[in-house]
Amino acid sequence: MSKFTPSVHEKPSEYFNVKEEKQYKLRIMSEIIDGFFGWTEVLVEGKKKRKPLRFKTLKEANQVEFSHGKYDDPSKPVIPKQFWATIVWNYELEIFQVWEITQKGIMKQLDSLANHSDWGDFKNYDLTIERINNQPVEYPILSSPSKPVSKEISSAFKKLKYNLELLYDGGHPISGVKKDKEESAAVEPAF
Repeated sequence: MSKFTPSVHEKPSEYFNVKEEKQYKLRIMSEIIDGFFGWTEVLVEGKKKRKPLRFKTLKEANQVEFSHGKYDDPSKPVIPKQFWATIVWNYELEIFQVWEITQKGIMKQLDSLANHSDWGDFKNYDLTIERINNQPVEYPILSSPSKPVSKEISSAFKKLKYNLELLYDGGHPISGVKKDKEESAAVEPAF
């Protein structure tokens, strides 16, 4: 930004991503689905672009030949990776986003919290996830004391139309859901 132009504001992504080395405060709002994914290359306007392919089962994913990434051994087939996906409230941006979790370290920490007698259901407390750019990158997660989500967030979530299952068909769980109730395959929130 210069003194002659205002700053450029980009529309936040529908997807939550831990890109920057900082802390992110979230509340998991929906169920968590899981599956397996890999990457494929498609041509978009004459340029190669990587696109994720997601499947409900490992058996389905193993039937696809995925593209090699820059860290994959080109002499070996690419093995599908597990993912989890959920809808979160991002406190910094004040929006709902899809959090697609692919890092095993994050999965293990979330699993520990979910199975701990003092924490359990993620909908009952906030999470703070941090990115630390070590080698390998670390993602410590802190859980806040249990408290109900605010009435404003709860009310907005009740109105949100989403369908995480759209990920399996290459769709977008929030923007890909038709807003007309009769046409929508959206999941009604359980709040």
